[in-house]
Amino acid sequence: GAVIGSVGGGVTGLGVGASLGAALGVVPAAFTFGLSVPLGAALVGAVGCVAGATAGAAAGLVSGSMAGYGAYAKREEIIGAACCMWTKAGGSKEALVGHLRASLGAQPAGIPVD
Repeated sequence: GAVIGSVGGGVTGLGVGASLGAALGVVPAAFTFGLSVPLGAALVGAVGCVAGATAGAAAGLVSGSMAGYGAYAKREEIIGAACCMWTKAGGSKEALVGHLRASLGAQPAGIPVD
């Protein structure tokens, strides 16, 4: 969660920071011969990238921890549900093989005899 959050936050922070830096660099552009626009975009974009990555990693860490704790707390129910689904899938397989055998009247090729 922290890795995904940091990447998303960093990209968002970079985009917002670069846009804001370029917009703020327009104000002194007449005095700096336009050099303040890309310089402002680069500097504020870098700060936004770091801030966004940090915030995204923190949010991802917290949400990932909460999801892991919730799964751990409900592990018995999750295991029970998985076993129930596995049993039902096995029963469906047996029923399908039985229907195939009945409809074909013989042992179909490729269906193992248990």
